[in-house]
Amino acid sequence: MSLAELVQSSGWKNFISKLYGLGASVVIVGALFKIQHWPLAGTMLTIGLLTEAVIFFFSAFEPLHEEVDWSLVYPELAGILRREQKNYHLMVVNIVVQLVLEAVVAVLLHFQNLMRCSKKQRSRLICSRNLV
Repeated sequence: MSLAELVQSSGWKNFISKLYGLGASVVIVGALFKIQHWPLAGTMLTIGLLTEAVIFFFSAFEPLHEEVDWSLVYPELAGILRREQKNYHLMVVNIVVQLVLEAVVAVLLHFQNLMRCSKKQRSRLICSRNLV
């Protein structure tokens, strides 16, 4: 049995889903132990992260998920799906541009407020507490 056949079997998928949950829970509990400075935190994090690394290694051999063309079953969806896909890309671009512009405005406001301060205050960053 090849590795590709192994990772496609239902038994393997069932095993991996349980292993995935176990590994994630050990990582979360290990993080809790680390935050609380309890013993065995490093060991738990190591075991959990190694488990997750093994899962990710084997998931690389799984076949890619193929999107079903629903327009073959429902022809009336043919135009709608293509339009929605185009609109989705435009929407993502618009959101990214908006976030970048908001970040630029925040930086400009920060510098504007810094320039209102005296040189002595700027060197001590006293006036930075009053920033928007």
